[in-house]
This record gives sequence, structure tokens and C-alpha cells, in this order.
Amino acid sequence: PEAKGVITKLYTSYGEHVQIGQAIAQIENDVLASQQETAFTNLEKAKKDFARIKVLAENDVATLSELEVVEMKVIKAQSDLKQIRKQVANTTVKEPISGVIYQQDVEEGQLVSGNTVIAMIATTNDFKINVFVDEQTAFRLNNKDKVKIKVKVFRNELFQGHIKNIAP
Repeated sequence: PEAKGVITKLYTSYGEHVQIGQAIAQIENDVLASQQETAFTNLEKAKKDFARIKVLAENDVATLSELEVVEMKVIKAQSDLKQIRKQVANTTVKEPISGVIYQQDVEEGQLVSGNTVIAMIATTNDFKINVFVDEQTAFRLNNKDKVKIKVKVFRNELFQGHIKNIAP
């Protein structure tokens, strides 16, 4: 995750199919939400101050320098709000790829940081699987034979495939 904090909600679990961009976890964001409200309020105040000083400057009651100062405050407040919104958005951890969760080592209430792995995802495109079989079975198999394989992590879903190589 890009944010650090306590996981307040896990939206997915082991064996679940997930899509790219799907939310998998929520990290506590109460403090950031409060900072976002403050940043929004600061922006609204800066805009009002700018409008007021602009009218005063048009009537030669305020200087151009004073107008530029409040204009810079508006720009800074916009930047601050944009930055805090990004931080709040980063508290929702989203899937970088589509696939199936084959490992999820975190729990609600756990403290996480930028290097914490929330879940391991396997894509369901092409697989290469090494299978060990006894000698009797191996003698009955040939390259290019069609096979069906059930994989526990995919909730025993049946996959079609073929034998590419038989090694001694």
C-alpha cells in the first residue's frame, strides 16, 4: 500500500477472484479525512479573500501586490487539497492485477506500511505446472496429451491443459 496505518476493513479473502482496480483493503483515514476538510475550508476562505481583495484592487483600495499574495494563497490551498485527496485515496488499497488471491497474510486491525504485502495474486492466464507422478503413471503419459488439473487455490476449479515435457 502507498499509505501506512491500521487496516480497518478487508474486502477480499483467500481464493477469491479479483479484478484490476478492485478495493481489497481499507486503511484507517480518520486523521486524513479531517485534514481534507481543513484543506477544503482553507481553499474556500482563500477564494473568498481573493474575490474581496480583487474588488478592492479594482477600486484602488488594495494594491496589486496584495492581490498577488491572496492569489498565491488560493494556488497553495488548491495544491494542499489535491495532495491530501491523493493521500486519502491511497488509504483504499486496490488490486494492481486481475487474478485469484492465493495468499493473504494481513488481518483487520494490523498496522501496515508501504512495504507490507496485503495479498499475493495469481493471474489466471497461462500456467506452467510441474507435476510429480509415480513411474507407472509416467509411462502412460505422452507429450501433448491433454490433461485436467484441479488447483486448491482456485477452489478446485478444473483447468484444461496439455503435457509439454516429460522429464526423467
